[in-house]
Amino acid sequence: MKQTVRSGALLVGLIAGLAGAARAQAPGGHTHAAPHGGEVAEVAEHHVEFKADPSGAISVWLLDANQKTIVPPRSGKVTLMPAAGEPITLPLQVVSGTRRLGAAFDATKFKSFLAVVSLPIEGKRHNFRFHYPPSHH
Repeated sequence: MKQTVRSGALLVGLIAGLAGAARAQAPGGHTHAAPHGGEVAEVAEHHVEFKADPSGAISVWLLDANQKTIVPPRSGKVTLMPAAGEPITLPLQVVSGTRRLGAAFDATKFKSFLAVVSLPIEGKRHNFRFHYPPSHH
């Protein structure tokens, strides 16, 4: 009986922890609208906006706590993971004259996917997760 109670408590704790992690990285997790029409995810105090469009263009912005665009890192990467097929990793690079990182994907092959944006911020690598097309609740 003790083992069952302990296992149940461990399972409840694990589920609560996973739910908290999902909330911390969930797109649209705050009350502010995304300034560029994408989805915003946050990890700790870092906010990232992700936008992909049917033409295959990907845009990523680093935002401050007030949803203002700030200077992004020089580069990063985005991994596109479709439900079926092989994932691909694309380099993100600053789009000249902007505060935006960009990449392009083959829109004929990737109709929907989970995108994992990986950016070096303040000396640490952070991952942000987004769905394309966005799932609005």
